[in-house]
Amino acid sequence: MKVLVTGANGRLARVLVPGLKGFKVVLSSRDAVETRRVYGAGFKVEEVDLERVSVEGLKKLVKGVDVIVHTAGLVDFNASRERLMSVNAGVAGKLAETGKPIVFISSVSVYDGKSGFYGESKKKGEELVRRSGDYVILRVGMIYGDGFTQGFKSVIGLISKGLVFTLGDGGNHVPLVYYKDVVKTVRFVLKNFKRLKGGCFDVVFQPEPTQRECVETVADLLNVKRKPLKVSLSLARFAGGLALKGDYVRMLSEDRVYANTIKGLKLDYPLRKGLKEFLTSLKF
Repeated sequence: MKVLVTGANGRLARVLVPGLKGFKVVLSSRDAVETRRVYGAGFKVEEVDLERVSVEGLKKLVKGVDVIVHTAGLVDFNASRERLMSVNAGVAGKLAETGKPIVFISSVSVYDGKSGFYGESKKKGEELVRRSGDYVILRVGMIYGDGFTQGFKSVIGLISKGLVFTLGDGGNHVPLVYYKDVVKTVRFVLKNFKRLKGGCFDVVFQPEPTQRECVETVADLLNVKRKPLKVSLSLARFAGGLALKGDYVRMLSEDRVYANTIKGLKLDYPLRKGLKEFLTSLKF
C-alpha cells in the first residue's frame, strides 16, 4: 500500500512515519530540505504548500497513492479563525476532492465547544472530508510522550520539586493517549481501511484516568511522597503564565470522556506504563 503522509515535518508525522514499516510512504511538506534532513534519503519527498496548491495540483501529487494520511494542521489556540479554517478545514476539503481515500487526523476538541476557532476548524475539516465518502476520521486525545511535552513537562517539573497539586479537585477525566498508541492506531486503520471506512473514532486510552490519578502516578514514579494539594482554577489561570498556559489549565481541569474507540484495537500504553517511559525520555 502506497501512503502519502502530509505535514511530514510536524510532531505527529515524525513519530508516525518510522512506525509505518511495511508501507510505501511518500512525504509531503513545505520544506523538502528539512524533511530530508529529518528522515534521510529513504523516502520520496514532495514539496508543496497545501494551502496554496489547487485541487488539480493535489490530484497530480496523489497520483498512484492508495491512501492519504493527513496529519498536517495548525494547533494554535491564539491563531485567527481565518487562518485556522484555511489550514485545518480548507486543506482537508481539497484533499477530499482528489478522490483518494483519506485518514483524517482530527481532535477531541471538536466535542467540547470550548476550544474556540481551533475546535471549530477541525469540525469543519471533518465535515468536508465526510463529503468524499471514502474516509476514516480519528479524533485524537491529548498526546503525550517523546516530542509531545507542551503542557506536561512544566507540571511534571513542579511535581519533581515536591509541588504536587491538582487543578480543582482532580476528579475530572483526562483524555490522554501515548504517542506510540496513536501510531499503532493509524497502522491498524490503514490495514483495516475497508472495514472502518466511513467511521469516526476517538483515540484515547480506556478507561480514561482522572487528573488526580495522573498526578499521583507521576509523583509515585518520581518517588515524591506527598498528597496532591487542590489549587483553585482561578489561581491556576492567574499563575498560568509562570508554568502552565490558560489553554492547558482548561484542558487538564475539565471532565472529558470519549468512548467511541475502534473495536478490535487494543492500545498498549495504560497510564503508568506510558508515564514511566515519558519520564525516562524527559530524564526525570
